[in-house]
Order: sequence, then C-alpha cells, then structure tokens
Amino acid sequence: MLKENLQHKKEYDLRTDPVPKLFLHYSLLSIAGLSAMSINIMLDGIFIGRFVGSMGLAAINLVLPVFPILLAIGMCFGYGAAALAGISFGRGDNKEANEIFNQAFWGVLIVSVLATVLMETFAEPIVTALGATALLRDGVSIYFRTFTFFAGFFCLTLFFEPMVRNDGSPRKVMLSLILGACTNACLDALFIVGLGMGLFGAALATGLAQVASCAYLLSHYGAGHGKLRFARVSLSFSRIITVFRTGCPALATQICQALFIIIYNHAVLQYMGELGVAAVGVILYMNELVMLCNYGFGEALQPIASFNLGAAAHDRMRKTFYTAAGAALAVAGFLTIFIQWIPGFFVGFFTREAELTALAVEGMRIYYGALLVQSFNMVVIYYLGAVRRPLESTVLALIRNLGSFLAAIAILPGLLGKLGVWLAIPAAELLSFLFVCGVIFFNRFYFKGSRS
Repeated sequence: MLKENLQHKKEYDLRTDPVPKLFLHYSLLSIAGLSAMSINIMLDGIFIGRFVGSMGLAAINLVLPVFPILLAIGMCFGYGAAALAGISFGRGDNKEANEIFNQAFWGVLIVSVLATVLMETFAEPIVTALGATALLRDGVSIYFRTFTFFAGFFCLTLFFEPMVRNDGSPRKVMLSLILGACTNACLDALFIVGLGMGLFGAALATGLAQVASCAYLLSHYGAGHGKLRFARVSLSFSRIITVFRTGCPALATQICQALFIIIYNHAVLQYMGELGVAAVGVILYMNELVMLCNYGFGEALQPIASFNLGAAAHDRMRKTFYTAAGAALAVAGFLTIFIQWIPGFFVGFFTREAELTALAVEGMRIYYGALLVQSFNMVVIYYLGAVRRPLESTVLALIRNLGSFLAAIAILPGLLGKLGVWLAIPAAELLSFLFVCGVIFFNRFYFKGSRS
C-alpha cells in the first residue's frame, strides 16, 4: 500500500503537472465518492418516502438545518487547515503543515463535543425553532435526538476528508464516502424495512455510517501514510483561530444554508402546508445529486490552487480557476436540460402520492431554473477560500446563501404567493451572480494571490 501511495505521488505533481490533468484526477475521485454519498442520501429519502410516508419526508426536511451546522464545524476546520497546510506543502515546509493539522484537530474535536452537548440539552426548544407542527413534532424529535448523538463523528469525518486529500490520498477520501454510503444503505434496509424502526432507524443508520467513514479516514494516520502525523502539541489558540478564520467561507456557507432551510420551511408551511414541506424535502434530496459535481470541483481545485499559491505559481492558480469554472458550467447546462425534461422521473423514486408528486415536479422545475449561475457562484467562493482570501469568500458566501435569499423571500411570496416561494431560490442566485460579476470584472481580486 505504501509503495502504491508513493507511486501515486510521483505520478501527480502539483507543482509541474498540467492543471487540467490534475483537476481531472482530483475531481473524478471527489465526484466518485460524493456520488456514492449523494445516491445514499437519496436512498434515505426513498426508504422514508416509500415506507414511512410523506409526513416522514416532511419531518426529515425540518431536521435538515442540523446537517449544515455540523458541516460548518467540520468543514471550517477541515478546509481552513487544508488550505494552510497545502500552502505550507507548496513552500516545502512539512513541519508547519503538521503543526497546523494537529492544532486544527483539537479545535474541531472541542467544538464538536460542545455542539453535541448543547443540541442534546436543548433538543426540545430546537425542535420548536425548526418549525415542527403538532403533526410532525414526534417524528422531528425522534430523528433529531438520535442523529445528534453521532454529531462528533460527523464533524470529524468532514475534518479528515480535506486533510487526507491534501496529504496525497484522495482515493481514501473517495473510499470513505463509498463505505459510509454502503453502510447507510444496508442499515436503512435493515432498520426501516426489515425491523420497521421508522425515523429512529433512519437516524441510527445515518449515524453509524458516519462512524464507519470516520474510522476509515482515521486509519490513514494510524498506518503512517502521507506526511501528516498525530503529535503532541501545546494548544495554540492563535493558530486555531487562524485556521478558523481561513475556513470561515465554509462556515458562513453552511450556517447560512441552515438558516435558509429554516426560513424557507416556514415560508413553505405558510403557503403550502406540511405537504409543501414534504415536496421541498424531495427537492433537497435531489439537490445532493444535482450539486455533487459543484462540490467535487470545489474540492478538486482546493489542493491545486493552495499548493500553487504557496509555490507562487500564479499562472497555474488562474488556470485552476478557469478549468473549474468551465467544468461546472458545462455540467450545470446538461443538468438543467435534464431536470426540465423529466422531473417526474426523479420525483417518482420518492413517492407515489399524486398530490405530492405534482407539487414536487412544479417546484423542481422552478427551483433549478438558475443552476448555471449557481454553479459559477460556488466555484468563485471555493476558489477564494483555497487561495487564502477568506474575507472576500465569506462575504460572497453570505450574500449568496443568505443576503439575496432574504431579499427574495421577503418580497416574492407576498406578490406571487406559492409561485413566489418557488421563485425565491433562482432569484437569489441571480442576484448573487450579479454581485459576483461586479466584483470580478471591476476589482479582479481573485487573481492577486494572498495578502498575507
């Protein structure tokens, strides 16, 4: 295995290999793993929709904001540390990269434990804040309490993924995602279908799948592969804060995503009731599959851009951005045609209820109306985070994920009712795109490298 790993490092040189070749390699591995994870998330929805029903889908949708919060913790430390370690690798300073990794590990561990304790302690007020109606409250509470028990594993998995990828083992990240997906799918079938455990079984399956993925990624360090090692360190809060600040774009993106889901669910409940929340749940399950390429492209550009920033290879940084943007736009164009053509095909996997199907199909066509600009916005945000420009990346993430959405959701439903609720998402992406274009073409900040 060590020999294979060394051959892999020799074959792919972040300093000299053509950027398109590197990007293709990293993106294919990322997308392969994310595909398994996305399909697995969809299987969750299929099992719940078919064997629990539309109210089960609605209950899960109300719990969805918890996932971005945990993503925020893991990705903030993971992507922040990965960007800084990648820059150190580019400078040839492996000792500094290892110090960053160890400080960040303790940071994410402490924060994830605190988050778990707080969520379990204040579970009932949180369930109320998520918008659980009397009809949905029991299901929301069961799923929330069960899943948050595994929150620490979820955060650690998301921390280890970019670190292992930057440590020269993107295949292991892919395999960890596939392992988690297969574990979750098998346990869903056992707990939900075989044992009739309902939402409790769904949450338990998801949590145990995270344990499996986390354990596999942790084995990377136990086997002594790569350059990063666990080591005794004296906690440096200034170093942890630096990692946190660098990872703020990921934090801002996910926290805003959580707020977006909560606000959107409240609007949907007001204009479409519980069935509307179930329809949004179907769309958001599909969103994992639709957006996986954007996530994969973002994960692929990060190690390449960060390394070449450290090596002061600015031409290669620019080429990385152009390659990622072109790939994202091409895939988004294809998916837009496909979704507009046969949305009912996708919805049919989750439900056979005619009323829910009609509502979900209507919403899906409008929801993904701005997929092209959404993909471009995401690439810009990922790139800025990778080249250590956290302020610009965080501002754009806040505008895209919350600012423009709040403007759209405040105005459009009042004018257009249910149609306005659906239109709020593409309208928000278009507003964000206009801002991104203004920043790019008038300031050209993303080509200037690091200010540090």
